[in-house]
Amino acid sequence: MKITKTAILFFIFPCLVLCHDFNQFKTRVSIFNFGLDYTKYSNVEEIHRSIYLAPLMLEKENFEFGLYLTPFVLEEYDDYGNYVYDNMLDSYLVNLRLRFIGDTLNDKIKVFSDLAYSDGNALKWKDIRVSWLEVGIFSRINYTTKIFMGYKKTLNANVDVDIDGFFVNLAFGHSFLKRK
Repeated sequence: MKITKTAILFFIFPCLVLCHDFNQFKTRVSIFNFGLDYTKYSNVEEIHRSIYLAPLMLEKENFEFGLYLTPFVLEEYDDYGNYVYDNMLDSYLVNLRLRFIGDTLNDKIKVFSDLAYSDGNALKWKDIRVSWLEVGIFSRINYTTKIFMGYKKTLNANVDVDIDGFFVNLAFGHSFLKRK
């Protein structure tokens, strides 16, 4: 586990230092984004369970709105205290996100806050409703890649879930751009 954390840190810091200015666009429509959402529930042996999808995301100046399929862990344990994994398809939440992006003193690093909402009943998929807030920093590494670091906090849920904790998120995707 220490090796993974060290590898992530050695990947993140050079990316932040070597970032270029990709903020020359006023509007961005991203489709078929995907990434790695590394949280306290992530496991190196089961890293495929940390992949998220964002089929559609609209970015207009300091705001983003998107549809996400996020890895989700509803904790269940067997009689011996071992974690019981859910089916792969059942371990995702379809959610809507609204993101505010703010500037920092460093042009390469931005702050963000995400408000996310998921209602499993809307799709007749799961009896779960949960909303959460994500805050942190992010940087655009290049035209197609962003890296996010921050903290997730559960705001409201109809079941006992614990999304709270720090995360690192590496996002890849293609965008259609409109220059300023």
